[in-house]
Amino acid sequence: MDGYNRPEGFRNETKDCTVRALSLAANLPYEKVHEAFKKYGRKDRHAMHNTRCNFKKVSKLLNLETRNIQRSGTVRKLIKRYPKGNIFCLMRGHAFAVIDGVSHDVYSDGCRIREAWIINLEK
Repeated sequence: MDGYNRPEGFRNETKDCTVRALSLAANLPYEKVHEAFKKYGRKDRHAMHNTRCNFKKVSKLLNLETRNIQRSGTVRKLIKRYPKGNIFCLMRGHAFAVIDGVSHDVYSDGCRIREAWIINLEK
Protein backbone atom coordinates (compact mmCIF):
# COMPACT_ATOMS: atom_id res chain seq x y z
CA MET A 1 0.00 0.00 0.00
CA ASP A 2 2.87 2.23 -0.79
CA GLY A 3 1.61 5.71 -1.58
CA TYR A 4 -1.78 5.17 0.09
CA ASN A 5 -3.38 8.55 0.75
CA ARG A 6 -5.33 8.73 3.97
CA PRO A 7 -8.40 10.97 4.03
CA GLU A 8 -8.36 14.41 5.64
CA GLY A 9 -8.42 14.05 9.41
CA PHE A 10 -6.41 10.82 9.34
CA ARG A 11 -3.14 12.10 7.84
CA ASN A 12 -1.21 11.48 11.09
CA GLU A 13 -2.48 7.91 11.45
CA THR A 14 0.19 5.21 11.49
CA LYS A 15 0.32 1.43 11.90
CA ASP A 16 -3.08 1.23 10.20
CA CYS A 17 -2.42 -1.51 7.66
CA THR A 18 -5.52 -3.43 8.81
CA VAL A 19 -7.72 -0.39 8.19
CA ARG A 20 -6.14 0.38 4.81
CA ALA A 21 -6.25 -3.25 3.66
CA LEU A 22 -9.89 -3.81 4.56
CA SER A 23 -10.89 -0.43 3.17
CA LEU A 24 -9.33 -1.39 -0.18
CA ALA A 25 -10.51 -5.01 -0.24
CA ALA A 26 -14.09 -4.21 0.79
CA ASN A 27 -14.29 -1.01 -1.26
CA LEU A 28 -15.41 0.92 1.84
CA PRO A 29 -14.47 4.40 3.04
CA TYR A 30 -11.37 4.51 5.24
CA GLU A 31 -13.32 6.42 7.92
CA LYS A 32 -15.98 3.71 8.22
CA VAL A 33 -13.44 0.88 8.51
CA HIS A 34 -11.31 2.91 10.95
CA GLU A 35 -14.32 3.40 13.22
CA ALA A 36 -15.21 -0.31 13.09
CA PHE A 37 -11.70 -1.42 14.09
CA LYS A 38 -11.67 1.24 16.81
CA LYS A 39 -14.86 -0.25 18.27
CA TYR A 40 -13.03 -3.55 18.66
CA GLY A 41 -9.95 -2.19 20.37
CA ARG A 42 -7.69 -0.54 17.82
CA LYS A 43 -6.21 2.69 19.15
CA ASP A 44 -5.16 5.54 16.88
CA ARG A 45 -1.52 5.23 15.74
CA HIS A 46 -1.22 1.72 17.25
CA ALA A 47 -1.11 -1.65 15.55
CA MET A 48 -4.12 -3.93 15.83
CA HIS A 49 -3.64 -6.97 18.03
CA ASN A 50 -5.67 -10.18 17.69
CA THR A 51 -6.40 -9.15 14.11
CA ARG A 52 -7.75 -12.55 13.08
CA CYS A 53 -10.40 -12.55 15.81
CA ASN A 54 -11.21 -8.86 15.39
CA PHE A 55 -11.48 -9.16 11.61
CA LYS A 56 -14.49 -11.45 12.01
CA LYS A 57 -16.16 -8.99 14.38
CA VAL A 58 -15.37 -5.99 12.19
CA SER A 59 -16.65 -7.82 9.09
CA LYS A 60 -19.92 -8.54 10.83
CA LEU A 61 -20.23 -4.93 12.00
CA LEU A 62 -19.60 -3.70 8.44
CA ASN A 63 -22.09 -6.26 7.11
CA LEU A 64 -19.44 -7.92 4.93
CA GLU A 65 -19.83 -11.41 3.59
CA THR A 66 -16.41 -13.07 3.90
CA ARG A 67 -15.06 -16.58 3.45
CA ASN A 68 -11.76 -17.88 4.78
CA ILE A 69 -9.86 -19.20 1.77
CA GLN A 70 -6.30 -19.83 2.94
CA ARG A 71 -4.58 -20.42 6.24
CA SER A 72 -0.97 -20.42 5.04
CA GLY A 73 1.18 -20.21 1.94
CA THR A 74 2.69 -17.55 -0.25
CA VAL A 75 0.96 -14.59 -1.82
CA ARG A 76 2.04 -15.89 -5.23
CA LYS A 77 0.18 -19.18 -4.66
CA LEU A 78 -2.87 -17.33 -3.36
CA ILE A 79 -3.02 -15.18 -6.49
CA LYS A 80 -2.59 -18.22 -8.73
CA ARG A 81 -5.45 -19.97 -6.94
CA TYR A 82 -7.69 -16.87 -6.77
CA PRO A 83 -6.86 -14.61 -9.73
CA LYS A 84 -10.16 -12.71 -9.38
CA GLY A 85 -11.77 -11.20 -6.30
CA ASN A 86 -11.07 -8.94 -3.36
CA ILE A 87 -8.99 -10.58 -0.65
CA PHE A 88 -7.97 -9.40 2.84
CA CYS A 89 -4.66 -11.02 3.85
CA LEU A 90 -2.80 -11.31 7.12
CA MET A 91 0.85 -12.07 7.53
CA ARG A 92 2.82 -11.85 10.75
CA GLY A 93 2.50 -8.26 11.96
CA HIS A 94 0.94 -6.94 8.76
CA ALA A 95 -2.26 -6.87 6.67
CA PHE A 96 -2.78 -6.06 3.00
CA ALA A 97 -5.27 -6.42 0.16
CA VAL A 98 -5.12 -8.43 -3.05
CA ILE A 99 -7.58 -7.26 -5.70
CA ASP A 100 -8.02 -9.21 -8.92
CA GLY A 101 -4.59 -10.77 -8.66
CA VAL A 102 -2.73 -7.58 -7.73
CA SER A 103 -1.16 -7.22 -4.30
CA HIS A 104 -1.71 -3.73 -2.92
CA ASP A 105 1.35 -3.70 -0.75
CA VAL A 106 5.05 -2.96 -0.72
CA TYR A 107 5.97 -6.58 0.04
CA SER A 108 6.81 -9.06 -2.70
CA ASP A 109 4.38 -11.70 -3.84
CA GLY A 110 6.66 -14.38 -2.37
CA CYS A 111 5.82 -13.46 1.23
CA ARG A 112 4.05 -16.00 3.39
CA ILE A 113 0.57 -15.23 4.57
CA ARG A 114 -1.05 -16.56 7.73
CA GLU A 115 -4.67 -16.21 6.69
CA ALA A 116 -6.78 -14.79 3.88
CA TRP A 117 -10.47 -14.04 3.36
CA ILE A 118 -12.27 -13.36 0.11
CA ILE A 119 -14.88 -10.62 0.37
CA ASN A 120 -18.14 -10.93 -1.53
CA LEU A 121 -18.99 -7.47 -2.88
CA GLU A 122 -21.98 -8.74 -4.87
CA LYS A 123 -24.70 -8.41 -2.23
